[in-house]
Amino acid sequence: MLSIDDIFQDNIQEETINLSFGVSYLDDLLKWVDKFNNYLLKEESSINTVSSYNDVLKALIEYSELKLKDKKTIAEFSEHDANDFLLWMEDYRINKEHGDVKKRIGYVLAYIQHMQKVGKIDLVKEREDFLSLYTLERDSVQYSISNFEEYYYCDEVPIGSIDNAYVKRYIASLPKAAVSTMMHRRAVLHKLFMFISAETESGIFKNVLKNMKIYKKQKGYLHSSKSFDEAIIKKLMVFIEEYISNPGKFLKRVRATSQYVAYRNTAMVLLMMGSGCRASEALALKFSDIVDEGKKVYKINIRNGKGNKQRSTYIRKELFSEHFNFLLNYTNDPNAYISKNINNRKLNRINLYSYVEWMFEMIDEKSKGLHAFRHEFGSNFASKNGNIKVLQELLGHYSINTTMIYSTVGEKAKEDAIEGLI
Repeated sequence: MLSIDDIFQDNIQEETINLSFGVSYLDDLLKWVDKFNNYLLKEESSINTVSSYNDVLKALIEYSELKLKDKKTIAEFSEHDANDFLLWMEDYRINKEHGDVKKRIGYVLAYIQHMQKVGKIDLVKEREDFLSLYTLERDSVQYSISNFEEYYYCDEVPIGSIDNAYVKRYIASLPKAAVSTMMHRRAVLHKLFMFISAETESGIFKNVLKNMKIYKKQKGYLHSSKSFDEAIIKKLMVFIEEYISNPGKFLKRVRATSQYVAYRNTAMVLLMMGSGCRASEALALKFSDIVDEGKKVYKINIRNGKGNKQRSTYIRKELFSEHFNFLLNYTNDPNAYISKNINNRKLNRINLYSYVEWMFEMIDEKSKGLHAFRHEFGSNFASKNGNIKVLQELLGHYSINTTMIYSTVGEKAKEDAIEGLI
């Protein structure tokens, strides 16, 4: 059973604290922060050090006003409070704007349970019905579930199989402050409570100091394993060429619309793989969103990206012009969806997923899900161009940390980069 308590359980035994330092927690905190700052100045700490410490301490005061204002004294500050504060600081701006991670995961769990009742996570109407339950918090709820959906679409697991372990993996994937930044923030918090303990000559915060979350540096960046081998891409491209030319070679029954369906379905694959579109973005594109500016590429205007944001990306004409011209001529409506089905509605994600699974069966390879095509674009771009900031814009990533999974480059890319300097 999905449980937010189990997901965030840290198995720390609380110790009752009776010592009181003042009349209220916030008053105590302000007093001790002031004393701590004076101590830093007396220790002849540099201006930069004091300033960096103050940034963390101000955030602690801000967090306390939001989350800990009901505490009576600073003596009630526990190891759980320390770790919750550090968790909040891992994505400071987002937590301020949309609520801390526990609150956002609460929205995600409610969303999962809502969608498990209908068996899918892709139904627009059900999503809107869920959002309608949160009128006052709609923006934060929409942000929370949109982030989860992006993670979910990387795996394409059955909605009914999502459990606490799955949600924990999702939490681990969320963008966070750099480890070095969190090491500094933890050090400031640790030093503050070491100072208070020394000043009061008490061991009152021994559990806080002992059980505070530890951050360790890791070498290198994670590299996405979701992209395809070059040999698989070549097999897929050969299949696409044969399929659009002669659908009957692969179908048991050929219909009047078979060639149109072949072009339409493979166009979705080319859009995701050739421009980095999310599956939902490719499915929502209309012919009028593809702009020919007389260059070697089409400009793609994505009007309803993740979080309802707009952006532009591009796809090579060499890759996409045949599909674009065939489908536009067939449809004869620039305002139609490129993924249009027989009911003049855009194709849904579940059907596209099934079509892609079938394509991979045809080439005797295992599909990695729709999102793998977007990973293929990211990996290919990073290996040949290497400009991670440009890639972030093309992919529409909110955080550069998300784009950094593509930052691992091979020796050839390093050689080319150096040669370009000469």
